[in-house]
Amino acid sequence: MQTYQGHGIHFEYPEDWDISVDASDGDASVTVGGPGTEFLVVSVMSDRPEADEVIEAAIESLEEEYEHVDVYDSIAQICLLPTAARDLDVVSLDLVVKTFIRACETDDSTIFMLYQFSQVDDPDSPNLLAAIADSLMCEFASDDDDEPSIDTASFKDLLPGDEVG
Repeated sequence: MQTYQGHGIHFEYPEDWDISVDASDGDASVTVGGPGTEFLVVSVMSDRPEADEVIEAAIESLEEEYEHVDVYDSIAQICLLPTAARDLDVVSLDLVVKTFIRACETDDSTIFMLYQFSQVDDPDSPNLLAAIADSLMCEFASDDDDEPSIDTASFKDLLPGDEVG
């Protein structure tokens, strides 16, 4: 695994996955993608929209693009913070695409994460994406010592977790 660090976040991702960063005006989106259709995107929004509003906007966008979207309430955390979370089944070209959307608010920004995979992807993709999501940590600008203000241990190490799949 290698580590991405920048724009107030850091996380681990597989060495053979591609990464791209799009940043402007204090906002950033970091995308990591596997060898198939699986990917994860983390966005840092400096204008701090409410997490629930970000989640609803993401759902609306998916519902506009795809005819069949099932939305399920979910319980999750990112950056060890209270998190708005939904799990979705999106049907695209007769494939069910499992989609997970999360958002939380920090003192400095709102963090949005979306990750997804389908049955045509590597069978390890769900667990790899969950591990990436679980490793996401935030660094807060108000930190005096430039160290993350929360324990950087993986969320998986802190709570018993179910494998995705």
